[in-house]
Amino acid sequence: MEDKHYSLRDKLDYASEQVTEEEQAALHSCRQQVLRDYSQGQNKSRLTWWLPAGAVFTSIAGAIVFWLAMGGGLTFQPNEQEMNMFLSDVEILNSQDDLQLFEDLEMYKWLLEEVEKES
Repeated sequence: MEDKHYSLRDKLDYASEQVTEEEQAALHSCRQQVLRDYSQGQNKSRLTWWLPAGAVFTSIAGAIVFWLAMGGGLTFQPNEQEMNMFLSDVEILNSQDDLQLFEDLEMYKWLLEEVEKES
C-alpha cells in the first residue's frame, strides 16, 4: 500500500485489516470503558447543574404563588369617574355620528368664529 493515490478510506480499511484479533479485543474493551466513564461523568455533571437550578426555580415559583395567594398582584380597580370616562370613550368610538363630528371639527370651529364675528 505504498501508492499515494489511494483514498483515505482505502488506507483505513487496509490498516484495520492488519489489526490482530487480540488488538481488536483490547481496543473494544478500552472503547467500552471510555464510554462508561463518559456516561457516568455526564450524569454527574447534569445532576450537579440541575439540582441548584431546580431549587432556584422552585423557590421563585413558591414565592410567586405565596404572593398571589396573599392578595398580591397587579390589579387595577378604576374608580367611578374613570369608569364613566372609559364608557363614554367607548360610546364615542362605537358611534359613527360622533366620529363624523370630530372629523368636521375644524368646520364647526370656523362657523363658531364667524358667528362671533357677526355678533
